[in-house]
Amino acid sequence: MTRATGTMQVPILAVVGLVVAAILLGGRPNASAAHPAMPLPGIYAFVTGQEAGFRIVDVTNPQNPVELGYLDTAGSAQAVHVVDDVAYLAAGPGGLRVIDVSDLSAPVEVAAPAPPAPSPYARDVFVLGHFAYVAHGYDRSHYMGLEIYDISSPTQPTRVGTYTDGAGYARVRVSGHLAYLRGGATDLTIVDVSDPPHPTRVGALDAPLPDYGNWFGEPGLALVGNYVYLTSGAMFVIDVSDPTHPRRIGEVSSWPYDVRVAGQRAYLLHNSGTTLVFDVSNAGSPRQIASVNSSGYGIDASGSYAYLANGNLRVVNLSDLGHPQFGGSSARSGFTDWHVFVQDRGGAAPPTYTISGRILDEAQRGIASADVHLNGLQSRNITTSSDGAYAFGDLPPGDYTVWGEKPGYAASASLHVAVPPSVSNADIVLHPGYTISGRITDANGVPMGRVGYTCRSSTGTAKPGAIQAGAVRWGGAGQMDDVGRYTSTVASQLQSGSPEKQNWHILASPSRTVHLPPEQIEAGLRGVRSGCCPGGSVRRLPLNNNSRYLSR
Repeated sequence: MTRATGTMQVPILAVVGLVVAAILLGGRPNASAAHPAMPLPGIYAFVTGQEAGFRIVDVTNPQNPVELGYLDTAGSAQAVHVVDDVAYLAAGPGGLRVIDVSDLSAPVEVAAPAPPAPSPYARDVFVLGHFAYVAHGYDRSHYMGLEIYDISSPTQPTRVGTYTDGAGYARVRVSGHLAYLRGGATDLTIVDVSDPPHPTRVGALDAPLPDYGNWFGEPGLALVGNYVYLTSGAMFVIDVSDPTHPRRIGEVSSWPYDVRVAGQRAYLLHNSGTTLVFDVSNAGSPRQIASVNSSGYGIDASGSYAYLANGNLRVVNLSDLGHPQFGGSSARSGFTDWHVFVQDRGGAAPPTYTISGRILDEAQRGIASADVHLNGLQSRNITTSSDGAYAFGDLPPGDYTVWGEKPGYAASASLHVAVPPSVSNADIVLHPGYTISGRITDANGVPMGRVGYTCRSSTGTAKPGAIQAGAVRWGGAGQMDDVGRYTSTVASQLQSGSPEKQNWHILASPSRTVHLPPEQIEAGLRGVRSGCCPGGSVRRLPLNNNSRYLSR
């Protein structure tokens, strides 16, 4: 006898064995004796319904979604992010709620830290690593900001940091050390959260997006690689490769509610009652490729399926865009589905993919022992072999960014990779590095600690593998140490024997320009309250015994 789970058949004896094992081992933490954890493989939708609460729907069989569990939560269930067996819920005036979903049929709230005063309204939550990032703000005019919680122990979340700038935010996404906030006066704000107790703004859109008078549903935000997709009367594409200066590069005036980007497709929930599908392989020029006669307030996508929260939960098969297939739907009396998060716990083993390549120097020689970083649906770090080779295997479908670094070289720009298919030529070139260092003092010459700075280039001579003249390249950001010192490593962008200069701007009040190679700057600014200034030297980092130092 078996239990049908889509294309997979699970023997009941195997399920009984799992239950017995859970009981003998004491179950999972927080699993009640009446409802021991049953980690059945499958695909599950976690749905919020505002004042109606939170529910869990088994969508493993897309033709017959089945509600498994329900919880009447405090506040107003706005959005949810699930990691393993824990759901983190943004509950409006109820703040952050932590829910144990190890038993999908009986979700249990296990923590609810006191929300910030005076009038919290948790709109969105995103989890990365050991931290949960909660966006607060009822609308553009209601001030709250970003709250950062340490969730190393999910049952005891601790608020460790707050970012406020007088604006309310409706959406948050985090990649690497940067948080992207949707809403506020500039529509997109980028915050460095590498030091959670001291989040610092590094950039924002220079001007608000065009106001088309549309605040239907929720303002949407999706983040893929170096691009952010925002909805508010239109879908706007923002290039964030230089986080200090995000810039709008594309727009689709489609009156969308929300947006979800998966692979090279963007799914827009349209207020006319349709879901529009766009090809975003060329991010600056989205191209509509399908229109599906169904819409909603929130959307998620997994594989070839889209999951629409449109009053109830509806499943659509989009493997053939010319002939979308509507699956089943699931509804609960009195429950209006508002936001949906889909978790694939692995039914039939899905295909996985590999991203591989080499880390090379400017002469195309492999660099051994370089650090290679992967970010996306999974985050990993590895070290190259003796010939500079690296490989990230067993990756689920999705969009990833890869970058490399090694002492003596400037960190590479991020390489955007979409799988499937597997990619075997994701080579990355590291350029010789220079350091720009100095210190910052107040008007009395006393070193100022913990002050942020940014560094970028805006001019230079184009060389093979280098940026084009006039382009902007991100050079680094960070904070001074406790006595005001800072160091940033940047790429020279020069061929051997070529004396042309590369100008790197240290953003400060006032700013300073450092010329590479090689000018020594000892300007020692005082009285600067934000940003940084070069007060030290510029030198070439040694790569080997034949390297030449360029500092005087």
